[in-house]
Amino acid sequence: MRLAALDLIPALQGAQTKMSASEEHTSIYLTDTPKQIKNKINKYAFSGGGATVEEHKEHGGNCDVDISYQYLKFFLEDDEKLEKLRKDYTSGELLTGFLKKELIDTITPIMTNIQERRKLVTDDMVKEFMRPRKLFWGKDKHPGVATTCTLSDSALARLEERFLNYSYADGYQYSEVDMALLKRIGSLTQQQEEAFPNLQRWKRHVIVLVEEEVAAGKVKKAGEVVWVLLGE
Repeated sequence: MRLAALDLIPALQGAQTKMSASEEHTSIYLTDTPKQIKNKINKYAFSGGGATVEEHKEHGGNCDVDISYQYLKFFLEDDEKLEKLRKDYTSGELLTGFLKKELIDTITPIMTNIQERRKLVTDDMVKEFMRPRKLFWGKDKHPGVATTCTLSDSALARLEERFLNYSYADGYQYSEVDMALLKRIGSLTQQQEEAFPNLQRWKRHVIVLVEEEVAAGKVKKAGEVVWVLLGE
């Protein structure tokens, strides 16, 4: 039997403690300001370093218990940089304060970006998102819509090159060609998504544009494309 292991983000005070909604200092909230994030990490994030600078430089830090490093495993996308931080901290070359600063610099723009995006969400958008929709299963799948990609990898590779320098500036409008292509592409496998990132970027962009028009009531004919997006 094969079991899947799942790491969970620990509380700021360490893996042996729990996050609590009644104790704000146990976790970083999506609504925290940059100042609050900095204060929480500097003041409460459990350190795996030595009790003194001398002790830390002599024995090094423990990344297995250091919360700043544990959080960076989730939020730092540069694996090579993460590995260097681990080696430098374990050897004692990198101090706890620098590791905490790395986490602050990494997580703050992520949180502020989420907050800016939340400001754009309207009540109507939430209502549309929560609206019950018909689901299609097995033989009841919507006719004519590919649930898996119907294009060959060579065709996807040509599209990937085509979308390499594709511009998504404000005002970009999708066309019938985009709709037809979206229908043919359907759902890409994880391997295809990793192999064709530009194609996946184009697909996400077109879907967002269509969702916006559906929410605004601008799309008169739901049709197959809307079904792909909303499951109708």
